[in-house]
Amino acid sequence: MELLALSLAAFSGVGHAVWNFLTKRSVGKEGFLWWIIFLRMVFLLPLFAIWAGGVSIPLVSLFYAAGSAVFFGACMALMGKAYEGGDLSLVYPLSRSSPVYIPIWAALFLGERLSPLGLAGIAVTCLGVYTVGFEEISLKALISPIRSLNTRPSQLALLTAISASIGACSDQVGVGTVQPFAYVFLFFVMMVVLYSAYILA
Repeated sequence: MELLALSLAAFSGVGHAVWNFLTKRSVGKEGFLWWIIFLRMVFLLPLFAIWAGGVSIPLVSLFYAAGSAVFFGACMALMGKAYEGGDLSLVYPLSRSSPVYIPIWAALFLGERLSPLGLAGIAVTCLGVYTVGFEEISLKALISPIRSLNTRPSQLALLTAISASIGACSDQVGVGTVQPFAYVFLFFVMMVVLYSAYILA
């Protein structure tokens, strides 16, 4: 089970980097992100039908799924705007800094505490994400994402990370209130609805 979880996490990380790269290169970023959300929902539909069909969904699950959809919808919108004017090597590390904030929200609102090993794991992950876009090993490259925080794309990228971290905490609670596939599918349905409303507004 641990190997499966590790493999899924690694696959997820690679997939995330790929679709962010494609988002940056896309012409219509809002439309591209909408298709990503929509296709995720379509992909999950048969899995939902197989493993969660007929599951009763309590009201509290709807609340958390809607909350997560709001924050992750904001995350997608902010990310699209950040990529319109920012370099991938600067925007991506900042937008993926959410692991820095998740322990803070988890401690404040969920009463969770991380072990020293857990904190070390988060630090290594953040360091990896921070350095993945470096084109050279130098002091200039090391501080370039921080120095870019006075620009609008980098500020939007930072807000992206904060939105994602809050959404992740909402998911942490929400996924425990109902069958996981039912929750995730419900979340993506709401994401499609909210992001569609954002684009059409």
